[in-house]
Amino acid sequence: MRLQLNFKSGKPVYLQVVDQIKSAAASGALRAGEPLPSIRPLAEQLRINRNTVAKAYAELESQGIIATLAGKGCFVTENNSPFKKSVRQKMLADDIDAAIVQAHHLRWKFSGSKTKATRTNGNKGRRMNAPSPVIEIDHLVRKYGRTDAVNDLSLRVGAGKCYGFFGRNGAGKTTTIKCLLNLLRPTSGSVRVFGMEPRQQEVEVKSRLAYVPDSVAFYPWMTVRATLDYLASFRQRWNRATERELLGQFRLDAGKKVNALSKGQKTQLALVGAVCAEPDLLVLDEPTSGLDPIVRREFIQTVIGAYQEADPGRRTVFVSTHLIAEFEGLIDEFTIIDNGKETLTLGADEARSRFQKIRARFAGAPPAVDFVAAKNVKREGRELEITVNGEAESVLGRIKSLAPESVMMEGLTLEEIFVATLQ
Repeated sequence: MRLQLNFKSGKPVYLQVVDQIKSAAASGALRAGEPLPSIRPLAEQLRINRNTVAKAYAELESQGIIATLAGKGCFVTENNSPFKKSVRQKMLADDIDAAIVQAHHLRWKFSGSKTKATRTNGNKGRRMNAPSPVIEIDHLVRKYGRTDAVNDLSLRVGAGKCYGFFGRNGAGKTTTIKCLLNLLRPTSGSVRVFGMEPRQQEVEVKSRLAYVPDSVAFYPWMTVRATLDYLASFRQRWNRATERELLGQFRLDAGKKVNALSKGQKTQLALVGAVCAEPDLLVLDEPTSGLDPIVRREFIQTVIGAYQEADPGRRTVFVSTHLIAEFEGLIDEFTIIDNGKETLTLGADEARSRFQKIRARFAGAPPAVDFVAAKNVKREGRELEITVNGEAESVLGRIKSLAPESVMMEGLTLEEIFVATLQ
């Protein structure tokens, strides 16, 4: 089975995965009992986020197309072949629902009326309501004297997302996070977390989240063990199995005094305390600061990935960082902020499809042609490199008309998109 994704179709990527797997099962290309690829390898093969694949598999399982066996993986089910009439009817109903949602987003009118899209499958006549965002920031302004640390910032973070908040040092990332946590009061605008105002419902908000700042501090006389027990005493939930696993993974000595830990080890301890509480929202401000590269990669790929995969529809991560490459495979959506202002907000998969790099090699020096749609043009020797934000196909066609010896096009990484946006 080979999946083909169209990032320009407007159809969510996870639904493209769902539909193609259902079609493969219906055609017999996937047989009952046959295993599906694991989440991580399939995500790497398709160059999409792991959470996108996890979401697709969860949807297939909810429809009875596949089943998950603990420790073994996902398999096509025996008794729910898409050839069955009931399954085909459900597939059709889902397609109709998706079409209604798309029409609603496009503000189409039905039969000349202004009727809003409704869902009638089991909820006749009841209007669809989008789930409320976990984080909601509206026109946030925070001033320090005459300086706008944050200037008219707005963003939404949905449940189950890993949301990247990217910017240079001093761009306003930490100030925004402190406003979310009621550590700073906005000059104007509003922030809501779980639909609540942190200033008025601080306990309710903070009981459902965990926060790791860029610089952590603990009571120096406590041991690692005493520190974790102290943190656990404030929580309704605490996963001791995860705690043991992470202490071993980070090689933290539970009997060691906190004041004897290095900066990186203190950051590791803070991360253990945040993840073990199993919060609905994990807020990370430069979480890998002070970690060596090996531990950093291990933490990001294993710890944060496992935290979300344990409950992908509920657990949300909001991560502020300038080390974007290390979070490449986890980010679902991101905002780039510069000088306190939003410069770009996009879904990660959409961004990779929009931002393209085209490389061409010519027999001689590249022609001195002006590419209006190009975001960046670089000429070096016989090679021409062009970065575009949209309109990649038209630029590619124009380059091919110049008879290059070779030409290739590839999507940018999130880090490359970040650099291209701020250049």
